[in-house]
Amino acid sequence: MPRCYGKKPPKFHPKTLLLRDYLPTALPPPETKRAWEYSVSDRTWAASMLGNDQVGDCVIAAILHYIMAAQANVGNPVTFTTQQALDLYSAITGYNPADPSTDQGSSWTDALNYWQTTGCCGHKILGWAALDISSLDAIKQGIAIFGGVLIGTVLTQSMEDQFDKGQSWNAPFTGALLGGHGIAWLGFGRHGQTCITWGSRQQMDPAALSQVDEAYVVATQDWLDAQARSPSGLNLDALTADLKTIVG
Repeated sequence: MPRCYGKKPPKFHPKTLLLRDYLPTALPPPETKRAWEYSVSDRTWAASMLGNDQVGDCVIAAILHYIMAAQANVGNPVTFTTQQALDLYSAITGYNPADPSTDQGSSWTDALNYWQTTGCCGHKILGWAALDISSLDAIKQGIAIFGGVLIGTVLTQSMEDQFDKGQSWNAPFTGALLGGHGIAWLGFGRHGQTCITWGSRQQMDPAALSQVDEAYVVATQDWLDAQARSPSGLNLDALTADLKTIVG
């Protein structure tokens, strides 16, 4: 099965907040399990490569995967087409299907800024915040509270081989560096962590955190139901107020 990458190296953006500034200094231990990814069926995920077998639009695919899971968890399931993903990739990066040289991938912060200011397939965010990528607990808290964490990772040949064999991404991470990859990390439990990539639920051993080079959560109405409640009980008010001061 053809697969592409496409996440550019981490890029500074002045709108990026730090999630730790909005959480208690002494958080309780993270929950033992969250599985937001199971709100979407295997068949639906399998049909959601969203062009990442053709071009390096992994960041865009991860955004749409997050929206799919968030909306399904509040009872409003939605799917996207490959053409929608490719159109979004073009809008964010300048990709031109007639010119393969324009397939250069995307940085996470460029995509997040577009999601906030313009919207992705009719969905917008209020803003985003970065997580401490050295802390698995911080990642788990982000997943539990926000319904998922959007990560950037650097994949190695051993990780692609493990994907081909249906195995968890686990150390040692050896072989050639294949490229940066944007992924929606949606669950965790006793068997490890679960992300969505290339139309599959992919398990990750905790050691896979060593391959992550950036991680974000988003504040979005997509994570709220008709009564303005999130499945995790998140209250967006305080975070939204600060986000508005940055947006202006």
